[in-house]
Amino acid sequence: MARKYRNYNPKERPFPIDAQILNMKTFFPSFECHRSRNKAYWIGCLQPTTLSLSYKIKIEYKIGYYPRVFVLSPSLELRNGETKIPHTYAINEPCVYWPESNEWSARKIIAETIVPWTSLWLFYYEIWHVIGKWFGRGVHPKA
Repeated sequence: MARKYRNYNPKERPFPIDAQILNMKTFFPSFECHRSRNKAYWIGCLQPTTLSLSYKIKIEYKIGYYPRVFVLSPSLELRNGETKIPHTYAINEPCVYWPESNEWSARKIIAETIVPWTSLWLFYYEIWHVIGKWFGRGVHPKA
């Protein structure tokens, strides 16, 4: 199934991009923000636990579309014998929420949803990489 990037409810009044930027600056001041009209992207580091690696991530958001998350470094790696990392769209694009479940909408705040969900996804990724079992709930997207 192809990933749908367009928000399901274009009539829903979205949380303004300026407000998204302000919330990210407030809660994640170390994230670098780049803005162009009705879209923005942030680059910053997340470390799920004190024992975890620090991951450089990029969050892209455009009003009317779902946010997308990319792990820039370190590269996500397959476990030996595996052909896919669970809950991913691509090797560096984790599925931190399932769009069809309506967990995220244009009225939600990226700093309160996407960033914590990404950190949690990275936590589950690290556990999966060590023991081979995915403990996060949810639906696996089809490749």
